Amino acid sequence: MITYDAGSGTLALDGRTLQGLLARLTTSDDSTTGDAAQEEPNLFDLAEAERAGAYVGQTPVPELAHRFAIMADPWLVVDIELTGLDEPVGHRIWLRPEGGAGVADAGEGHYRLGGLHPSSLPAVLIRLARLGPRPRHGLHGVQPLPEEVIDIVRRQGGQSATEELTRLLSPSPVRDAVAAGQWRCVTMTTHWSPHLTPDQPPRAEAIVLLDTPVGLARFEPRDTGLEIIPTTMSTLWPELILLTQPAEAAITGPAATLTTQPRLLT
Repeated sequence: MITYDAGSGTLALDGRTLQGLLARLTTSDDSTTGDAAQEEPNLFDLAEAERAGAYVGQTPVPELAHRFAIMADPWLVVDIELTGLDEPVGHRIWLRPEGGAGVADAGEGHYRLGGLHPSSLPAVLIRLARLGPRPRHGLHGVQPLPEEVIDIVRRQGGQSATEELTRLLSPSPVRDAVAAGQWRCVTMTTHWSPHLTPDQPPRAEAIVLLDTPVGLARFEPRDTGLEIIPTTMSTLWPELILLTQPAEAAITGPAATLTTQPRLLT
């Protein structure tokens, strides 16, 4: 399924077609990958894309061509993953200094591909993660947790994660919300292109949050395991700014700055 809204520049796709598009953007002509991988670009039907107005022959319309070029060679890729009692949701953003593209999970196997300005990235992350101001003091101080709980919460979700979190958390409004199923794990992960700093290890960082209606908390790895720490949107906002900035060695001028200065949320 492919539909294209020329007014907004939004491309709507089903999951199979999106898989084919991504493979088409990342598979070179001389690829030596397996047969299954080489078949994936064929999942994107050029004839259907042309009927939708997204392509002219084998060439995407200019607005999409610009986004596809960013997706094929990004400086930064950001994944936003949401788990809880509902079905997992995943969004992805590709960014370069001159522009960005994002795929939003619209549910039920449907996705929307649109554009964004690099300076809006932190705000877009907040919106896609459905975060906002939460009451303070929902969690009573820093609490240690076993390291293995993060995989249950972040990767699996569901009732088993609800029960495990309820068992491990100390009594608090956040624990009560988790026990009632009113929780989400929000993971925002940044992957920077190794070409930006070839003399350094590839840079990847993540912020992992427990979001409830009565408070926001952050999971932090420690030498002895894991801690869950109360946080707020005011604290989180400047951290998102830093998370989405290129390494100092990669900045060659004003055009290389991807995001704006922090604006605190209350």
